Amino acid sequence: MNIPVSELSKISHVNSSDLKGRFLASLTFFSQNEWEMWVPAGGELIRMKGWPAEAFYFAEEPEKESDIYSYFLNFLAQRANFSFIQKPYSGLVDDFYNLSAALAKLEHFYKHKDEIGSGVSRIVATEVEYIFSVP
Repeated sequence: MNIPVSELSKISHVNSSDLKGRFLASLTFFSQNEWEMWVPAGGELIRMKGWPAEAFYFAEEPEKESDIYSYFLNFLAQRANFSFIQKPYSGLVDDFYNLSAALAKLEHFYKHKDEIGSGVSRIVATEVEYIFSVP
């Protein structure tokens, strides 16, 4: 979606003069213990009050210690965010989310293996198969 560059000046965390045709990887920011989220609507940006359930966001420090930081994704989002990689970038971020979910499920299954009982090994095996089979 295209948003006029003039609209980006509403976001204090973005230097819109430096974009030069590149895309913004996220409209979600975490600063000074507060979320700042922007939503495109009718060709303009509207600030929304809320917090993400799951999000790629920009911040000086993570909201939680458990949040994942990737130098690679950070480089793509801030330096190599050329329009021709926008779709592959979005897919890559989704892959990170999916991998994180699969690894969290493995940890959950391990912690609750006694409660789950028989069949847990098959559940774990299919999850590991998913992790290694998705490119």
